[in-house]
Amino acid sequence: ECPKPVLKENLVLSDSALLKNNFPNGSVISLECAIGYEVDKGSSTITCVGGEWSHQELTCKKKDCGPPKPSPNMEFEILSGTLFGAYARPYCDRGYNLQGSTARQCLANGWTGRSTCVLVTCGKPPEIPNSVIVSDHKKEIMEFEDVIEYDCVDGYTLVGNASVVCQENGKYSSLPQCKGYCMGFRF
Repeated sequence: ECPKPVLKENLVLSDSALLKNNFPNGSVISLECAIGYEVDKGSSTITCVGGEWSHQELTCKKKDCGPPKPSPNMEFEILSGTLFGAYARPYCDRGYNLQGSTARQCLANGWTGRSTCVLVTCGKPPEIPNSVIVSDHKKEIMEFEDVIEYDCVDGYTLVGNASVVCQENGKYSSLPQCKGYCMGFRF
């Protein structure tokens, strides 16, 4: 009879072997790779012969998750490789905000977490007193790098830049003003 086997690093007994309390001569049990590891090479069984276990041939290597699959407008900074336990950080292209997981980890079932990159929006075009929007825009909500062109109604002069841009921070660039004038004098 053999004692319960002492296993090499990254090996575990199969479920059926775990349930056994004694191992008479001739017993054959199966070994498996620990969670996060996969078979590299070798036989997955050992046999009890003369009160001793045969040589453990099975070797396991860390699971390789490969590079994480990015969403559109996303890339990953691989912080510590792509093997089991490794971390990666998603980041978005300019003009996009990250939503979801800010870090991913390679585990037994692959990379954890979900992330997406969402286009920055600035909301509705701002209303400027005594102005009209002259650009041909049809959007309710303006997005990153969208441009709105303003002009003033008759009797008012534009002060500032007529073009207003939806910026990376989700805010509009400086807004112009429409100043009134009377008989050639500004007031």
